[in-house]
Amino acid sequence: MMDEKGIHNSRLKKLLVLELLVLFVFMPVSLAFEFPGWIKASYIGVGVLYVLYISTREKWFKKKYLLGKTSLKTEKDFWYKVLFYIPVSTLIAWFVYRDQLFNMVRHHFWVWVAVCSFYSVLSVYVQEFLYRLYFFNRYENYFSEALLIGLNAIVFGLAHSMFRNVYVVGITAIGGLMISLSYRRTRSLFIACVEHAIYGCWLFTLGVGKELAFPDGEVDFGRKSKMENTEASAISDKKGINFHDSHTNSSYFVLTMKSSDNQG
Repeated sequence: MMDEKGIHNSRLKKLLVLELLVLFVFMPVSLAFEFPGWIKASYIGVGVLYVLYISTREKWFKKKYLLGKTSLKTEKDFWYKVLFYIPVSTLIAWFVYRDQLFNMVRHHFWVWVAVCSFYSVLSVYVQEFLYRLYFFNRYENYFSEALLIGLNAIVFGLAHSMFRNVYVVGITAIGGLMISLSYRRTRSLFIACVEHAIYGCWLFTLGVGKELAFPDGEVDFGRKSKMENTEASAISDKKGINFHDSHTNSSYFVLTMKSSDNQG
């Protein structure tokens, strides 16, 4: 028969499995479905408070958890992965997204700087705290190492379900696997954050970050649309065509112009 300690551990493991499913599967996947935003904000808020409570109780905000003992200078495996990732991702982008390559850097340099800075300091840190520090410290005593790393990669991919793109889920799951391997080896949230920031910012730099909700080089930030409206107004005055909104009436405008050309 199982002793009291064994029974307690069995019950605790079941509760932790339920917690994992709620925090890392139900909550992120549910964001991909259409229902009132206030409902989503409510349960996400409860989840955030719960994670903060557990992390504070377990004292995971201490320096030894946040920084670890490993230095980037001595992390050869980290640099090997980065040096592999950059040329391979650039080569793929060259063949698949050649027209968008480095659009943000070339056309909106300061927007690129601002987004990379915000992403690296805030977004990456929050993701890595939850998906690496919290996840591994919370569940490492109840699952095998291989299962834990595999689960981490899967749930990190599911965290991007809101983009409703199976390729994004797959790519981020692979990225999550690479980062989780680094974290398990170094136990350093800082190194995990640096690696995550490099991967994300480089995709954004290449111009293929649109699928991950980064702005791309096609975004006009108010300049392009104003120029288009001015040009459209000039053409309408010249042709004697009256329309109020170049965006809502663009199809009618094109059809009218084609029709007039054919008649001429």
